[in-house]
Amino acid sequence: MSCPDRTGAGRAARTLVPGPDDQRHSHRGGDARTVGSMVRTGPERKSTRRARRVAALYGAGAVVLVGWAAYLGVSLPDRDLARHWNAAWVGLDALIVFSLALTARLAARRDRRVAIPASATAALLVADAWMDVTTAGRADRGLAILLAVVVELPLAALSFALARRSLRRPARLASRAGAVEQASAARPRVAGREAIARPRVPRVAGPRGQRSLHRYRRGGRT
Repeated sequence: MSCPDRTGAGRAARTLVPGPDDQRHSHRGGDARTVGSMVRTGPERKSTRRARRVAALYGAGAVVLVGWAAYLGVSLPDRDLARHWNAAWVGLDALIVFSLALTARLAARRDRRVAIPASATAALLVADAWMDVTTAGRADRGLAILLAVVVELPLAALSFALARRSLRRPARLASRAGAVEQASAARPRVAGREAIARPRVPRVAGPRGQRSLHRYRRGGRT
């Protein structure tokens, strides 16, 4: 082997097998990328603090409502005469109709904002079933339980499932896009050429075309 060949072989070996210096540089680069990912920017810190404040607010509200529910359970009587009884139920049913109509409209348009009215519809239907069963008299309690089990609670579960699916759809699309990008990046390419030219097959027309095809198959092109 001549000197140029040895030099070229040595360069190829150094390119294929990284040395200790290259490994140290790669480790340093990985550490730098890790440290850079751990450092948060100003907007990220603000969003984190805002999320913590919102979580603390809702947590405090839950604690307060637990005490309030316990107080109502002890202080309220079993029976009471309520005014505007019809207005209360008509208002609840009107809210359910509005949320159902908005959910249907956004679902027909395949809008991912359907999660908002779908969640509201599910919550209202669960509340409606609870109030129907707990406030019904002895004569109407069987009908209230039947409507809750057959209509209201299944529709609430369907609304929750619709909201969950609409929220998970962008994540699935993003994961598919990332998989496609990784597959395209891992696809091997020919250096210096974007595509490999395919051999042109001669057309077969008559005796002359048959002779050309025969020469082509033997290795010689016309």
